[in-house]
Amino acid sequence: MSLLLDVSSLERDVGREIPFQLIGPPPEIVDLPGGVVLGPVGVVGRVIWTGHTVLVEGQVRADAFLVCGRCLKSIERPVEAAFSREFKATDEDQGKAGERANRGHHGRKRGGDNADSFARWESDEPAGGENEPPLPFSHQTVDLTFSAREALILELPMKPVCRDDCAGLCPVCGTDLNEKACGCRAEKADTRFLSLKKLLEAEERRE
Repeated sequence: MSLLLDVSSLERDVGREIPFQLIGPPPEIVDLPGGVVLGPVGVVGRVIWTGHTVLVEGQVRADAFLVCGRCLKSIERPVEAAFSREFKATDEDQGKAGERANRGHHGRKRGGDNADSFARWESDEPAGGENEPPLPFSHQTVDLTFSAREALILELPMKPVCRDDCAGLCPVCGTDLNEKACGCRAEKADTRFLSLKKLLEAEERRE
């Protein structure tokens, strides 16, 4: 899966933003904790020039294939998650941005806000404060693959269920209790004393 965002049209004025929409094919890295992605991955959002980084705010959506944690049936449901991440141009792109600033933006002489914006592009000014450091990008292309995948993973439930009242499987015979009762009598063990019980049984065997 590749979700590549072209930011070449983003004006280098602080606060300038452009909307975007991306649709990627089913990801190559389909395995996610607790499920897999079935179909295309879509991302919509906006990209903002902060003065020294590119800020991407987006919403990612995909159809996920999950397994119920109680009855083990397959579940197919949409997963949506929001993310926000900063990106910073590599040294090579920073140099090119500086050259474009010297030539002027769209034929204009360097000066005013645009000049200041390009100067910040070239600078080593840190971004984000206590936030995560910006991810690098080059060739005017921001790769959103990692950010989108991370957002989907965090949105997936730890233990998905097909429905809230799922009865699960019989712990004795494995019958799906949503479909029929099996008649087995499952003993409810007090797990607090399970380790002690094992120690006593081991002691009896030694005797």
